[in-house]
Amino acid sequence: MTRKTTPKYSRSLLCSLAAIVSVACGEAPMVTHGDEADSIDDGVTHTAMSSEQMNSPVTDELGSPDTTAAPNGSDVPTNESPPRDQQLIMEAQPEPEPEADVCGPSIFPQTNNVPVEVERTITETIEVEVEVEVPPTVLMLLDRSLSMTEQIGDSDASRWQTLQRILFEGDEPLLQGISKTANLGMTHFTAARGTQGPDGSGHCVDLTVPVDEIAFTSDNFEQLASQQDGVKLGYGTPTGEALAAVSESFRGLETEGEKHIIVVTDGEPAHCNALLDFSSEQATGYVLQAAHDAAAMGITVHVIGIGPDINGAHLAEMAEAGGGQYRSALTGDSLATAFSDVLREVDVVTIEEVQTRTEVETMMEEQRSCEFELEFGELGPDAFLQAGHVAIDGEGLLLDDEDGWTIDDRDMLVLQGRACDTYMTSEDMPQVAVELACPNRFLGTPR
Repeated sequence: MTRKTTPKYSRSLLCSLAAIVSVACGEAPMVTHGDEADSIDDGVTHTAMSSEQMNSPVTDELGSPDTTAAPNGSDVPTNESPPRDQQLIMEAQPEPEPEADVCGPSIFPQTNNVPVEVERTITETIEVEVEVEVPPTVLMLLDRSLSMTEQIGDSDASRWQTLQRILFEGDEPLLQGISKTANLGMTHFTAARGTQGPDGSGHCVDLTVPVDEIAFTSDNFEQLASQQDGVKLGYGTPTGEALAAVSESFRGLETEGEKHIIVVTDGEPAHCNALLDFSSEQATGYVLQAAHDAAAMGITVHVIGIGPDINGAHLAEMAEAGGGQYRSALTGDSLATAFSDVLREVDVVTIEEVQTRTEVETMMEEQRSCEFELEFGELGPDAFLQAGHVAIDGEGLLLDDEDGWTIDDRDMLVLQGRACDTYMTSEDMPQVAVELACPNRFLGTPR
């Protein structure tokens, strides 16, 4: 029986359409390329396929079985790979790019605010009780009458020369040592020339340093030595008037230390009313009164008698009235010993007093602020506000509320109203928790 054949190019066209729309069209065509492909030129006769060819598995150029189902629906072994035309279509499709991660982490910051620590200096003035060493104040009152030119004992040196050597000369001058531990002053006395009659206490006294110019300072040895160089001896020994006058120099002195006057004289005292009447009752009485008055002012009067022809009994009474020591010196060595004995009575006093003291303390102090710096990056704060949550000690605050929080134009998180007051005035530092989430990544309902 003769089978009617269908032109080969018509069947190939149908199979190609079936491959595109995924519809079965019998046995899959063999897709060939190059010279072996069937020609579809007009006028060429195409040979009909036999039944064996129709029913046998069709292979492609590489001999692989076709995967298209048989027309009668029977199971035919298939290949897992799709037809070549479909492969070409699938390979032409670009793979979709993954969704860009534009919002960063799901939770932006999660932080407990820590206040800034600043350095603060505290200056406080306080009153404290302290022990203070107060040096003594000592005035040397030296006789410069003409009798001081006489010899002391059997020495060739005069009384004046011996006194100057002990006080100002040598490797360790006496006054240099005293000036290191005491506020020291010095003056010399005699009678002024041409004085006549009783013109009042001290009217006839001639002092090398006037009462109102006596300065009590320490470490002033060089100054005292220069005063000694210019001293000129004079006539008369008004001891009582001189003592009364120099005692006044202590009145304006404010000190809690000891006050001392050391009188060095070689002669018997005279009074200004009778400068030639030595050791008269009037003269000695005036001396004792001056010593007593000085003691009443808190001044201790010591007396050193220099030379063999002194009124020792009277000078001892003078020292007793003034509450001090009396020593006599008949030689240069005994004069040095006499000074040493007297100076033992001159002490540095330790007292307790209240002093004002300024104390400066530097400390680190917490400084609070209702503004918090957050780094939002390129997204800016608007990308986070829909899912923002701020709390003080666990109590949530409302965004853009007058008593809540906001983000200002500087991208600063700012506590407002009562929220700021609570944070600034709490006795203990409150904890501010800030949690901002990116809306398109936030899991759950935004707060």
